[in-house]
Amino acid sequence: MQEAPIITAEDLAPLLHGSWVGPEAAWVAIERCGPLIRRVVAMQYHKYGRRCRVLEDQGDLLTYTVCGLVEKAGEKKGLALPGGWDRPDLSAWLATVVRRQAIDVLRRLGRQEKESLTREGDTDTAGTAMLGTSVGVSSPGEQLDIQRAHDAIRALLERGDVPPMQALAWVLLSRPRLLTREWVERASGLVQQGRVGTQRGLVREADETWALLCDWLPRHALDPRNRASRRELAWILRADDNSSPDLWRTANSDELRKALDTLRKWENRFRPLVRAQLGEGTP
Repeated sequence: MQEAPIITAEDLAPLLHGSWVGPEAAWVAIERCGPLIRRVVAMQYHKYGRRCRVLEDQGDLLTYTVCGLVEKAGEKKGLALPGGWDRPDLSAWLATVVRRQAIDVLRRLGRQEKESLTREGDTDTAGTAMLGTSVGVSSPGEQLDIQRAHDAIRALLERGDVPPMQALAWVLLSRPRLLTREWVERASGLVQQGRVGTQRGLVREADETWALLCDWLPRHALDPRNRASRRELAWILRADDNSSPDLWRTANSDELRKALDTLRKWENRFRPLVRAQLGEGTP
């Protein structure tokens, strides 16, 4: 059996203290070490994550883990190697870092799940909370946060080096209340910019995409990351199909998987950028 390639300090430089240059380069390093990271996360998911209701599959745990890793590296301006480390292969060190990050994610999600179950015991309180967070109902303070986040997205897109598809995916999966036609139109402008036979951005025209998202929004805004929501978004954003999300999924399971992976990548790339734009401590 072929041995796995070693991971060197040069491979991980964008993640390490002293050579950190920003989240974009860090994501390149994460992707370069993807096989090891996915293997470590998969082990933690099969050991502990399958009992967590918040996680649909190990892909969710992978998303939370690598996003947390990049954010932690950004806060510290890079991850520090242990003192005296002189081995050329950083595979074991990276595996330990990823495993600890995955365990931290599982513990946090476990606490959130327990708190959620406690709140669900009081149906009146749960109902009130649902109404208070529904689309179109917000306090002046929430409106201010929405405006700040909207301005942050526009500022990032105006830089010219942030793909609009990433912003749209983050909005849909993390902050649906921020959805505007502007983000859809920006992303739709990149439909034909991929290699021959591929499509980088949205597959549908802006008008059709916007209409479908307006139908999706009231049904999934409170829980945009659930399985049905993400499958519908994959169909809306990445499928040239006019049947329905369920029919498309049944006939195109490979295309669904690719579309879901693409949405994850888009959201993962944009999340640390918008957090940095909003400032430390902003959710």
